[in-house]
This record gives sequence, C-alpha cells and structure tokens, in this order.
Amino acid sequence: MLRQIRLLTVLGLRGLFGLNEARYTNDKKRKRSLTVMVVAYAFIFLMLIMYVAGLSSGLAKIGLSEIIPQYLYAASAIVVLLFSMFSAGNAIFGIKNYETLITLPVKPAAVVTARFLTMYVMDLIMSIVVMLPGLAIYFTQAHSGFGAILLTVIGVLFLPLLPLTIATAIGAGITYLTSKLRHKSIISAAITILVVIAVLILNPIISTSLGTASEAELTALAANISGTLGRVFPPSIWFNQIAVRGSFGHFVLLFGGSSALFALVVYLLQRRFGRICAALNTSVKRGGKVRIEAVAPMRALVGRELKRYFASSIYVMNTLSGYILMMLAPIALLFVDISEVENAIEMTGIVSKLMPFVLSMFASMMPITCCSVSMEGKSWWIAKSLPITDKMILDSKILLNLLIVAPCWLIASVFGIIAVKPDFLQAVWILLIPALYIVCSAVIGIGANLAFPKFDWDNEARVVKQGAAALVAMLSGMVLSITPLIVVFALGGKHSNLVMGLTAAVLVLITSAVYLINNKRSLIKIN
Repeated sequence: MLRQIRLLTVLGLRGLFGLNEARYTNDKKRKRSLTVMVVAYAFIFLMLIMYVAGLSSGLAKIGLSEIIPQYLYAASAIVVLLFSMFSAGNAIFGIKNYETLITLPVKPAAVVTARFLTMYVMDLIMSIVVMLPGLAIYFTQAHSGFGAILLTVIGVLFLPLLPLTIATAIGAGITYLTSKLRHKSIISAAITILVVIAVLILNPIISTSLGTASEAELTALAANISGTLGRVFPPSIWFNQIAVRGSFGHFVLLFGGSSALFALVVYLLQRRFGRICAALNTSVKRGGKVRIEAVAPMRALVGRELKRYFASSIYVMNTLSGYILMMLAPIALLFVDISEVENAIEMTGIVSKLMPFVLSMFASMMPITCCSVSMEGKSWWIAKSLPITDKMILDSKILLNLLIVAPCWLIASVFGIIAVKPDFLQAVWILLIPALYIVCSAVIGIGANLAFPKFDWDNEARVVKQGAAALVAMLSGMVLSITPLIVVFALGGKHSNLVMGLTAAVLVLITSAVYLINNKRSLIKIN
C-alpha cells in the first residue's frame, strides 16, 4: 500500500495549481497563468515573511522573546486549521477523481492518505513561511543549543499534522452529515462558516494585547499570554518547551500524539470513504409539477448564477469568509476600549479614520466574481450561445456579487459607526468607502477571470483556491485597500478626509475603466 500512497501523492502534487499541465503544454496562456500565480504567491510570501519578522523582532525587543515559538506555532496551527477546514471535505472526497480511482486496484486507505498528504504539503509550505523567520530571530536572541534547534526544525516539518488532521476530521464529518440532505452544499457551507466564526471568537491570538505594559510587568505578561495560549491550545506549550529547552520528551509527546491521531482519522475515514463519495454523487429530488414562467432576462441570469453559487460549498465558504470577517471586525470593537488603544499609540481618533479601510480590506479579500466565469466549467458554451449580449452575462455575475455582499456591508457599516462613534463626515466615509471597494473588487474580479479563465477543472478547489484569477483579484484588493490605510496611519490621521476623497475618486476611475474594458471582451473568444 505504501507504493500506492506514494504514486497517488505524487500525482496529486503534480496536479496542484496546474503545474503538470503547464510543464507539458505549449499553450502560451497556460504558461502565462502559471507565471502570474508564481509571482503572486512570491509577493504574498514576502509580505508574510516581513510581517512575521517584524512581529518577532518587536516581541524580542520588549523582552517577550520566550513566547515567540509558542505564539508562532499557535498562529500557524490556527491558519492551517481555518484554511484546511474550507477544503478538507472536497479534497478528501472529490467525486470526479473518485470515479476514476474506483476502477483502479487501489485501497481506500491509500486514496485517503494520499489526498491527506497532498494537503499536508501545501500547508507545510505555509507553515515554513510563517515559522522560520520568527524562529531565526528567536534563536539569534536566545543562543539556544544545537539540540533545541534541531528538534525545533524537525518539529516545524510536522507542524501541520495536528491542525490538518483536526480540520480534516471536522470537514469530513460535516460532509458525511450533510451528504444525504437536499441542500447539502448550502448547509455544509453554513456549518463550516459557523465553526470558523467560533474558532475566531475563541482565538486567544486575536484577543491578546500587549497594551501599555511597563518593563516590570513584561514577565507577568509573557506568562499570561503563554498560559492563555496553553489553555486553549495545549500543544503550543509543548512546542515552546522543545524550542526553548530542547525537551525531547515533549517532542515525542507532540508529534507522536499527532501521528497517532492522524492514523486514527485515516482509519475511520477509509471505512466510510466509498459510502460518502457515493452519497456526494447523488442528489435528493422532490416530486412535483414543473412550472414554466417567463421572466426578464437579467432576473433569469441572476437566478442561474445564484443556483450555481450555492451549489458549491467550497465556493461559498472561500468567498464569504472575507465578508464575514468584515462584519465581525466592528462587532469585536464593541468589546474593546478604543480610547485606551488610541492613547497607547498616541493617535487620538485614528480608529474611526482607519475603519473604512479596515472594512474595505476584508471586503476586497476574494470577490465572488473572480471565479464566476471559470465555475461555468464545461457548460460555458451554453452561456456563450444564449441570445443575449455579453454585457448582460457579465452584469449578472457582478449583480449577484453585490446582492450577496449588500447585507454584510450594511451590518458592518452600522456596527462600525456604533463602535467608533465618528462625526458625520467620517460616518459617511465608513458607509461609502467600503461600498466603492465592493463594487470595484467585483468588477476587477470579472476582469481577472476573463484574463485567466479555467474551464477544464476536475475539482472546484482548483478554481477557487488555486486559480490565477482568484490570486490576481485578491492581490489587487489588498494593494488598493492597504495603501491608503498605511498613508492615513503614517500621517497620524491628519488629512484623512483628503485621503478618503482621493481614494473614492481613484476607485471610481478604476472601476469605470475596468468595466469598460470587460464589456469590450468577446465571450466567444474565451475558451
């Protein structure tokens, strides 16, 4: 079975991001798409490395260097947990690959293990990017022995094992429980989103603050942070013992326990593997009369987009996550003393001036439109053959994005105004700026997907999580939202109304220009 696991894992890794296809194809568009993805990922990793290095240096300078390994381990584990939870069910029980595999002489345990290991490699890359810069700074400051460094580096290689196993168990459980329900995609997405919200609310990393502690309080503060992380996520304490003291016993406990849990989950999943895959390939139908009703073309197109959107749980979960965070951020501020935070950084009123861009950053994370063309898949020819204009098809995708996001924007804006208590003009900006970003990101998402379409996917994750269009749209939103945020913060809140006005004007110009360019594209030529 080991040979089966190895072969299936290699095939899975080669299929990631279309690498195998790009390696052998002569299609220049495919190679251009791969180049864009490589550049985009390099940019994201560079930003992440800079952030982690800055955070670790800051903790070291204020005397909290001993919590760096534990803090980074908990942060990495939670990131892996959240990202894997979105795709675990689909990645493990992908029905299209299953139809091919059942004809081959392979065991279910080999299939489950190989798919798990494919996800593991992806999460390992993310974990290494997060952990190594911070650990390098820590070991430079701590002057640890060779044994501690060796055990820690080996430990990083096993880091994703525990959170990925937990995420896979949760994702597989949700998939199994909802597999026989009529609206299984919607229910699965809803349950997963609720679990993610619960993790974020209970996450001590988000809630922990250094505040205005003096040097005399730093030791107690470090112990408090370590204790909080340890109570919520005990393995973080074990990893800290490995990095700080080179404890071999904790190394065996952490990674021996993770491996045992992984083996147990694989054993349980392979026993129900065929049943769940078969259930996912069936649908529940209710009898009744078929009613044919004539409706306006745009209404019919939006209804068509709505059905396709909620037919994919992974599509819903990944695109709604940013909008959910947009709502949670201002709600969380209701439980924070904003004046204390502003006094600590000596910038009175800065939170209300940054609020529009904070909401916009979440709103621009991943627009629904960045995958809406590719999600047509092999039925794309139907959309191109409809007796309507190309503009109507694209407008229906943008309109769906706006309809889905509108309630999230309204809730986030209202709670944002309640939380920061701005003056009238700042309240207008809190309402207007995120709205402009939502429209702009939806239009940019369509443009990115038209430039980098992908119709020959066999798993929705290849479009939603590995597509070049999604990366381009995400990076565009990050650059457009973070840039004015940094400017306002650097100016200490001064001239914020001028920055807001210029940002609004730039967004209107970009949205108009990209919208006009999109409408000039001929959908017949996009294959």
